[in-house]
Amino acid sequence: MSGLTLAVIVGMGMISFLLLLISGIGYLKQKKVMGRVLGNTYGVLTIIYTLSSTMIFSGVFGKSFGVGSAIGLIYPVVTLILINTVYKDDLIY
Repeated sequence: MSGLTLAVIVGMGMISFLLLLISGIGYLKQKKVMGRVLGNTYGVLTIIYTLSSTMIFSGVFGKSFGVGSAIGLIYPVVTLILINTVYKDDLIY
């Protein structure tokens, strides 16, 4: 694995963390941009991050998609579903 690949993976993880933190604050304050927009961005980015890092690491370490990867996908998928269905009318300001 090259240094650039590792830097991209670490960078995506840090961006995902910051989006999760800021969107969590937006959920609590019921803000449209901080909650809904950044929450959707977090969900999509984290799904892409999890799938791409799983594919990259499977080539390097010989491991495939497993329980850890599935657990890493649960929260972003549930977040996307809930933001766009159940709580879509709550995050409007």
